[in-house]
Amino acid sequence: MQHRKTSAINTRKIFFKYYKIDDNKTMAVMAGRCKRCKKITDLFCGKCSGFVCENHAYKKHERLLCYLCKDEDSEPLSKKEIREIRRAELKL
Repeated sequence: MQHRKTSAINTRKIFFKYYKIDDNKTMAVMAGRCKRCKKITDLFCGKCSGFVCENHAYKKHERLLCYLCKDEDSEPLSKKEIREIRRAELKL
């Protein structure tokens, strides 16, 4: 079977990440690709507003920074914080 040819291209580069609210409902949150590894994520740098995944995020004074904006005082996220981000469930 041959694939259908189309001219539709996602030029706006808009992605969504879905969070579970309860058993029947999910909520879509705008997301983007990580600056370094291109993984779809909804975390962003507090300084340059670029998207960054949990593996390449650094924290400084409860603020997330990307690998380009990090300072000497910045520290990478702990394994516990990374697990919490990956298991995130939106609660309204």
